Amino acid sequence: MDDLVPIDAAPGELAIFEKAMRALEAATTPGEVKHLRDVGEGLRQLAERAHLGWECQQWWAGYRLRC
Repeated sequence: MDDLVPIDAAPGELAIFEKAMRALEAATTPGEVKHLRDVGEGLRQLAERAHLGWECQQWWAGYRLRC
């Protein structure tokens, strides 16, 4: 997980990412994983629209790839 978390991430961003990672670890069906992948893509798009920076977008893109 450390390779996906930017050094300058805000505490709130880290909490959301950690919660998403825990949800991915707990997922037991392909449907749950697909849902989490879609959530990750939505958060990546939100980061892009909110101008949170390329690193934050890549953070969620990496999460989506892990799914």
